[in-house]
Amino acid sequence: MKIAIVGPRSPLAEAFIDLLRNSDDHWTLSFYHNSDLSPLIEFKGEEIPVLPIKGDNLKFDAPEVVIFFPQEDYQEAILATELLDLKIIDTTGAFISDPTIPLILPPVNDELVLKHNLVSLPSFDTALFVPVIHSLDRRFHIKRVSIISQDKEPNKDFFLQNDYDTSEINSINEMSKILDNDSLRITVTHKEYNASPLHNYFFNITMARPFNTEELLTQLRVVASVYSQKDLGTFDLEKDLVLRRYRRDLSLDSGIHLWISTKDPQQPLLRAILSVLEKIKAG
Repeated sequence: MKIAIVGPRSPLAEAFIDLLRNSDDHWTLSFYHNSDLSPLIEFKGEEIPVLPIKGDNLKFDAPEVVIFFPQEDYQEAILATELLDLKIIDTTGAFISDPTIPLILPPVNDELVLKHNLVSLPSFDTALFVPVIHSLDRRFHIKRVSIISQDKEPNKDFFLQNDYDTSEINSINEMSKILDNDSLRITVTHKEYNASPLHNYFFNITMARPFNTEELLTQLRVVASVYSQKDLGTFDLEKDLVLRRYRRDLSLDSGIHLWISTKDPQQPLLRAILSVLEKIKAG
C-alpha cells in the first residue's frame, strides 16, 4: 500500500513510522512537509527524502492514502489535497469539530471510512477512552461515565464559564461525536500528570444492566484491549492498557470503578490509524 505521510517529524508520526517499520506488511512511504528542506528518513533500509507539499508533488506521487500528522498547521494543505480526490486521514485535529467531516475511531464507526475521502481521527485521550466505553456499552448499556485523566496539566488560562477547561470540553465533544448516543452522559476531568512513568485514567461507570465481574473483564480485554493484571505475561507492559484496579460502586445498583494505566497513551490512536488503513486497503 502506498502512503504519503505529511508532517513526518511530529512525535505521533515518528511513532507511527516506527510501527510500520516493525510490521510484516508491505508499505511504500513518501514524506512531505511545508518546509523546502529535504532531510532523509530511513524506512526499512531505504533513505527517503522529505519533499515540500506544494505544486504537483502529491499528484504525481499518486498515493492511495495521505496521512496528515500534527507537525504544523496543514489545514490549507488538507483542503488542497482533497481536490486531488485522494483518501485523507487527518490526525491534526483541524476538522474534529466540523460536522461535515466524520470523526472516526475503529471499530465504533469505521463503516464511514469508505464513504468519505476525508476523515478525521480524535486526540490520544479520546482514542483511549472510547473503546472502554463502547465495549461496556455494547454489553451492559452505560447510562453515565465520569472520567478523571491524570495525564496532562489543565490549561488554567482557558477555563470556561462552567469551570471546564477547553481540553475537557474537547474530550467530551469528541466522544459524543464518535459514540453518537444521546442517552449517554459523559464528563471528563484532566488532572496534572505527575512524575510517574504511568499515565492513569479513572472511570466511574453507571450501567443499565447488572453485570458479572468476570464477564466485564472479558469484555474489556477482547473488545477494548484492556488487560487485567491477572493476565500478566499475555500483554506488553510498555505499550498496552492495564487494568490496575477495579471494584463495584456500592452506591449504585450497577456501577463500577476502573483504574487503567499505560506507559504509552498514544498506542490506541496508532492502532486506530492502522485499522483505518487496513479498512481502505480491503475496500
